[in-house]
Amino acid sequence: LTEIKNNMRTENDLSCIYHEEQDASLCGIHTLNNLVQENLWTVDDLMNIARGLDAQEKEIFQVKGSPKKSDNISDSGEFSVQVLQQALEAFGLRAVPIDNPAMQLYQDTPTLATAYLCNCDSHWFAIRRFGDDWFDLDSCKDRPHHLSVLHLSETLATLRMTGYTVYVVTGEIPSCKADQHFAENAYDPSLPVKGDQPPVEPVDGEMLAAIIQSLCDNPSTTPQAEKVVVDRQTPEIDEFDEEEALKLAIQLSME
Repeated sequence: LTEIKNNMRTENDLSCIYHEEQDASLCGIHTLNNLVQENLWTVDDLMNIARGLDAQEKEIFQVKGSPKKSDNISDSGEFSVQVLQQALEAFGLRAVPIDNPAMQLYQDTPTLATAYLCNCDSHWFAIRRFGDDWFDLDSCKDRPHHLSVLHLSETLATLRMTGYTVYVVTGEIPSCKADQHFAENAYDPSLPVKGDQPPVEPVDGEMLAAIIQSLCDNPSTTPQAEKVVVDRQTPEIDEFDEEEALKLAIQLSME
């Protein structure tokens, strides 16, 4: 029954995936919320964790006088890895660097994990599996992006080579509606994503030249044709409606 249902689909529906988009420098918060698939953490939550870590560090190192600049939150609101790790630990999750010898299993077979966190400089994003499908949940992108099994391995390898630290998320991540959706409706790379604009087919250069020439030879045939010629020949006009030109050329050929 599931196979029949999948054969009737005409597009991939990603609306079941919770995806926060980038706001200021809050990618750390977006990463955690995209990971657990709900708006669970707020700025105040992570700020409180950062202050607690600052206090612990001050006590350990016996810092006296004016407090030094925080190592756990930047002036622009970016949180340290320690803040994100402590936030996850409160929910029974851990973020362990994939280079850790204990994570060798995931280096060899990345699909055995449920999720990864990726960090370079001040940017964080999550990669998570729903059903058997993997998705890049980067808040800087307009929507989740599917990763095939091969693409997942290549992506993680490329990230590590380009300076990213990749963390394996261990522990049981709460199930979500996206898990159920993709367990029943595996992502089909041959189908478009619901809501995406179809790609615009480029107009053949020779055909476009012929269209323009035909309009230039007889621009007075219709008011619309005259407008297209003016638009094409006026340097101040940046856009030229190729679709309109094609329709008018067909019209001219029929007159």
